[in-house]
Amino acid sequence: MTRAALLLVDVQYDFLDQPTPGSLAVPGGHEILPHVHHLLDTGDWQLVVASQDFHPSNHISFASRHHREPFTKLVVPRPPSQEAHQQELWPDHCVQGTHGGEIERGVQQRLEAWQGPKLVVQKGTDEDLDAYSAFAIPLTAQDQQLSPLTRVLMEHNIDIVVVVGLATDYCIKASALAAIEEGRKRGWKVLIVQEAVKGIDTEQSQRALEELERKGARVVNMADVELNALAKKR
Repeated sequence: MTRAALLLVDVQYDFLDQPTPGSLAVPGGHEILPHVHHLLDTGDWQLVVASQDFHPSNHISFASRHHREPFTKLVVPRPPSQEAHQQELWPDHCVQGTHGGEIERGVQQRLEAWQGPKLVVQKGTDEDLDAYSAFAIPLTAQDQQLSPLTRVLMEHNIDIVVVVGLATDYCIKASALAAIEEGRKRGWKVLIVQEAVKGIDTEQSQRALEELERKGARVVNMADVELNALAKKR
């Protein structure tokens, strides 16, 4: 029996462009929602994981912290080594305790109703450290070798990780690359559902998907035979 996990990456209001554009809205981001909801409704998942950008109000990635313009870059020390790192600067987004940081209502309702194993992974929680990947390890974690997400995938003996969410060229790419790398060691493969991801920049997103395929992921559509084999048996 295939043991599949659905990984929902950052399906949050600040990344959605409709009905009200979030502070870092992905163009067309709302278009993934019917597909994400469908996968939650129909998939026979052994585990459902939702990552959530969950930033403190003075996060290192916020242009406002540095009195700079959004969508520029700045060299900052990266903990814990304090090595110089080029940080992309964004509008304030997904701040803890704000509506923009909440998981989209349709996804949240389905998560609450889900009877099987599930987990919400909050990332970007360290004030001075950015984190695009759902596999990122917080500075406060006791285990600095194994991410909470890797651990739970191993505990449930997962052999396929299906990745959906936002944004293809940033957090999807980072999360999927980490899933591929961990999967080589732990024995799972990675599927990315094309209709259920959306990126900020079209060309950059296409290059990201091509890179993920080269690294070993399968980019599939909603009609894919392997994906549909994961549906609940009627």
